[in-house]
Amino acid sequence: MTNAYSFLSDFINNGRYEECALRSHTRWLNTKFSQGWTYGEKRDPEAKKNPMLRPFDELPADAQSLNRLVPYTVANFFRTAVKESSLGELDELFEDILDGKREEMLEQLGEYVHSHFIIRLLAEGETTKTRRDMVVFQDLDEETKSWDIQISLEVIEFLREDIRASIGD
Repeated sequence: MTNAYSFLSDFINNGRYEECALRSHTRWLNTKFSQGWTYGEKRDPEAKKNPMLRPFDELPADAQSLNRLVPYTVANFFRTAVKESSLGELDELFEDILDGKREEMLEQLGEYVHSHFIIRLLAEGETTKTRRDMVVFQDLDEETKSWDIQISLEVIEFLREDIRASIGD
């Protein structure tokens, strides 16, 4: 039977994070549309316009890449945290997180995801002068923090579905 580390390595190495990124983007689209947002050439929060409000395969390559970053990063975070665990133990950990019983770990995960986001943006030449979210996780506004955590929870849900399919639950 596959252990948690191997399962998460396969998720990364076999590109399952791609499907997760697509699903996450689709959920984000649906949320934004339900909030009254529409497509616009430039992001305008007051007018509720956003250029990313389009299907995943129509996004610019850099936006697709950023969307893939979160599931990859979440899987890697847990890969290092659960090296010796079984899939059942990983499933229990995910259940605890989703039930709000592991807030400290979820906060650490949000910080880990955000730090990888920052690394990516730094490589593209962004700075604290060009983006308001180029700060350490603890200094983010609550909305941005909650978004990093929410998208991480979506990845955990996706991984949990894969685990359940794998172990036959």
